[in-house]
Amino acid sequence: MSGLAEFEARLAKLQAIEDDKTALVQDLIQQVKTLESRLTITEKRLKQKRDLADMYDQRHIEKDGELGAVKQSLAQMNYVLVLVDGDCMPFVSSLLTPGEQGGRKASRLLKARVLEHLGDKKLPPNTKVVIRVYANLSGLSKAYRDAGLLHTVADFGAFVNGFNKEDALCDFVNAGDGKECADEKIKAAFQMAIDNVQCRHVILGGSADNGYARLLGPHRGSAKVALIEGPPFAKELVELASHFGAFDCQDVFSKTKLTVAQPLGTITPPRSPPPVTVRTVNFAAVASNPAA
Repeated sequence: MSGLAEFEARLAKLQAIEDDKTALVQDLIQQVKTLESRLTITEKRLKQKRDLADMYDQRHIEKDGELGAVKQSLAQMNYVLVLVDGDCMPFVSSLLTPGEQGGRKASRLLKARVLEHLGDKKLPPNTKVVIRVYANLSGLSKAYRDAGLLHTVADFGAFVNGFNKEDALCDFVNAGDGKECADEKIKAAFQMAIDNVQCRHVILGGSADNGYARLLGPHRGSAKVALIEGPPFAKELVELASHFGAFDCQDVFSKTKLTVAQPLGTITPPRSPPPVTVRTVNFAAVASNPAA
């Protein structure tokens, strides 16, 4: 090969190498552009995700605040419900006779005994005690009068008035004059309280009425339920009572059922003994006839 041809061949090789270098640089530049484009897109997406995360963080903080407010509000709504069947849980005479003042004292004492019972239940702070006494007021007032515990029907109205005025959460409610009116209202209120998470405890006072056995049966052993004993537990409640936290309020409720006293004006006096027939003996005739 002549010298010129050799140089031309070498030049061609160098040009090929330069072309490869140029192509390599161009490929590298294109790759960098592609990577920069991807990086820009990735950074944009990352920024969007950061913004979204910041938004969710802010919402989380706001929701935490709202949840705290709701919890605080719910805590203010916790309560204990006391249901008393006034028709079968007679109040002691020492509370009935003072009228309105006796009703006020009955409300205070009943609430105090309930709080004593709840002392070890670890209830949330600010738990309220709501007391509802249901009764046929017309019939019950006459029963108290006929039992000699009150002089007039109006005296019981004064007692109820005092009970209702003593505490805004203590009510003596007229359930109506039907035989089962008080029972039905108590059963409905009991079931509603059992299903309500804000109601922490339900206390039932109706110890002399067998009808509450069917209400209590499904909740046997429930720590949410307790019973107040006034008169001795009725036959069907005796066994059930052992499965609940039972307690009595002897200074509020009588341990005996109401018994109707016979008015003095209707007492039948004892019958006079039959007259004794006195025979008159003729002693002279006896003497003249000794064989008689």
